[in-house]
Amino acid sequence: MRFGETVEDAVVREVQEETGLRVQVLKLRGVFDVIDGRGEYHYITVVFQCKTIGGEIKAGSDALDAGWFNLDELDEIQPDLKRILRATGFINC
Repeated sequence: MRFGETVEDAVVREVQEETGLRVQVLKLRGVFDVIDGRGEYHYITVVFQCKTIGGEIKAGSDALDAGWFNLDELDEIQPDLKRILRATGFINC
């Protein structure tokens, strides 16, 4: 976040910078603790539900790629993402 920026404005800006998409924030879905598999880092993940309102998906300057994927096909290397998506109601598996 930038100084003086609202959380919602930061989400809109970051999504556009990282994916090329313009979004409208609809709802805060949850805040989650994530500790990496080696126990070296502790992250706080804030999940917002957003609606795409424009733009074209493309990777930002610090990403190799950006794209759409099927939530049902998340593999087991993403257990924290799967746990968060279950808790927010985005997936049921």
